[in-house]
Amino acid sequence: MKMGQIMTLRAYIIYTGRTSMEVQVDVFSEEPITGDKVHTTTAHLTYVALNQAGQPVPVPPVIPESKEEIKRYDAARARRQNRKTGD
Repeated sequence: MKMGQIMTLRAYIIYTGRTSMEVQVDVFSEEPITGDKVHTTTAHLTYVALNQAGQPVPVPPVIPESKEEIKRYDAARARRQNRKTGD
């Protein structure tokens, strides 16, 4: 990102566990004069749903449909497994 560029973030839920979800955030930079857009980075964020008492609560499942959604879902599931096993 350079000073004066426009930053766009696109976020979507790609995986859900029982009480957690992984959100993929894609960041794009845009040159305002030319309109050229570039993907600059991707982040994967994990959130846990909590009730008012701070206890984890179940979240609705994500059901991937397209090939790309399935690919993202499988990659997120692998990241989750790696976090649990320490790989």
